[in-house]
Amino acid sequence: MVAYRKARWWRRAWWGLRPSALVHARAAKVDADVEAAIRNAWQLSRTWGWAAVATVPLTLINVRLLRRAFDLQTTWAALALVVGQIGAFFALRRSNETRAYLGEVRLLVHELSARSILLSALSNAREMGDCESTQELRTRATTILAHLRDSRLFPKAVTAFSVWARDDARQVWRIVAALGSSEQTVANFTQAIIAEETAGAGIVANLAATADESPRYYQPSSAQAPNTWFKADPHAHATTETLAVFLLPDPAGIPIGAFALTSAQKDALEHGTDGPSERLSLIIEQCSLTLIGVARRAYVLWKGGA
Repeated sequence: MVAYRKARWWRRAWWGLRPSALVHARAAKVDADVEAAIRNAWQLSRTWGWAAVATVPLTLINVRLLRRAFDLQTTWAALALVVGQIGAFFALRRSNETRAYLGEVRLLVHELSARSILLSALSNAREMGDCESTQELRTRATTILAHLRDSRLFPKAVTAFSVWARDDARQVWRIVAALGSSEQTVANFTQAIIAEETAGAGIVANLAATADESPRYYQPSSAQAPNTWFKADPHAHATTETLAVFLLPDPAGIPIGAFALTSAQKDALEHGTDGPSERLSLIIEQCSLTLIGVARRAYVLWKGGA
């Protein structure tokens, strides 16, 4: 702000000392360095002002109640002590404000990162219709999953990402692509297509069979699984604790795929009372939109016997 930089020292001091100085500075949308200078003047004036106010009763107590002679050195020592305490209070308050502000910035960075990674994933998803083989589709889908994993949108504790599709020719649900899972799991782990809820048939299979009730599944740990759907993977690297699955529908709304997140740690995902937190659910839903093309293309390829 040119006017501030060209102003005399006493005017700049007044801009920092006057009531609501910071409010006026923010309303004027001053530059960051100008706001910092005004904030310094405001905080120094308030620190010494409140310290002087607090020192007066301390001095009166010392002189009137304790019957001691007024001593300038003692008064100065009391003022210096109070200045330190009040300065520490203002510093702590400012630190908390900065931390809250940085928390908001972190959320904005996460959102920007999400948008960036989703745009990158969407550009790959548009190419899914050109895939002529399962292997080609798997390669491109793995790239999308790698983008999602590297986006830092999900907790580090999430150890595996996978996208599934329905194979009507074999009457099973199969993994199209996965990160964090063994090659044996990707190639051999399947779940039979079922028409009604069946214990031990698998989360994806049961979720698709009961899609009218809910299109997603969440368990914070194996000990807190909401039902007995889980089917163990004999080729898994570790025991699955946290598990979240979201269905991927065709244009008619019929489930033909699923997006799954797994972790060997308990409570690995941000969650509310009935599943992932609102923020994480939104992220997963946006990611699922990029994977619908993968599931639909796999469904078409496998239906044709690919």
